Amino acid sequence: MARALVAIAVAFVVAATAPALALAVGPVVLGVPHVASSLRYNVIRNGHARGRVLVIATFAVAIVATRIGEPYATAGGLAPVEVALGIGLSALALVAAWVDGRRAGRAAIGCAALVACGVIALGHAATTRLALVHVHNLGVVALWWVVWRRDRRRGPAWVLLALVAALAGLCALSVAGRAPSAWGARALSVDIAEVGAWLAPGAATGVAGSLVLAHAFTDSVHYAFWLGVIPEETLSAEGTPTFRMTVRALRRDFGPRALTCVAGVAIVIAVYALVDLGIARRAYFVLAGFHGHVEAAALVYALVRGRRVDHPPSRMQMRPTNAMSVHLGNAPAQSAPVTHSSVQ
Repeated sequence: MARALVAIAVAFVVAATAPALALAVGPVVLGVPHVASSLRYNVIRNGHARGRVLVIATFAVAIVATRIGEPYATAGGLAPVEVALGIGLSALALVAAWVDGRRAGRAAIGCAALVACGVIALGHAATTRLALVHVHNLGVVALWWVVWRRDRRRGPAWVLLALVAALAGLCALSVAGRAPSAWGARALSVDIAEVGAWLAPGAATGVAGSLVLAHAFTDSVHYAFWLGVIPEETLSAEGTPTFRMTVRALRRDFGPRALTCVAGVAIVIAVYALVDLGIARRAYFVLAGFHGHVEAAALVYALVRGRRVDHPPSRMQMRPTNAMSVHLGNAPAQSAPVTHSSVQ
């Protein structure tokens, strides 16, 4: 809880003082690591079978393909295709949740809500894709609350209050016309006015400015939760893992080849940002365009499936080698011994 509140406070300060700098540097430095963390906890640590993982990967590749082909599409673009793929992935997540949880009532409500939202989304595909940019940043807070938060005695009141207070404060700063700092209005290749025109096309200057500050804030919250708060919840003991222990955990979750690929993409984007930050940011947004849809599907799965008693086992939890791996969060949350029967 303390880590979450500190992350929100720091994100507020960053968004209020240097939003352009945060939007310029954040994606190329923290973008790929946070996407990898999202996949780690939404897919790998959810205990899904290999077939489900391949289906998720197929949808992800298809969504990235629509982003790549967008500049070459005819009038109307490929937004309807991307939105349809995202809805299809959420529908499959709903079916998987019903198979795993057998909660017919939740499945029926989820199906009705998904159909209603899907019809509206497909009818306004471009707006839906833009709205996902704003909304998905706070989806990680919902996933933390529904899936990963271990302390069930404390409600989300403090976190929700801090989020609302921070967003209200940023809107007040924008409406009051507070002049941004040197790193606030423009930093490197990012201009706040241009970002506002993209995030809220046709909106008034005050509304667009408020949305930009809110987006810079929720972006930072998004990174902090995936890279700090949720990993902290999976630890089964007090303390902080060493760098070597963290790398070992990543290798066991992703596998050596996938981890090498993720690290390679992160390094290439970060290094190329030194040459052309604008192209590096656009490349990241194209490659990472799928992860918002995966997070939406993960939230659908969690809400319909219901909360597990323990955190689902990862590959690390199935093959603990020593006490160090337990410290890394490789055992279930209640630290029960992992046996062949419990893995089954």
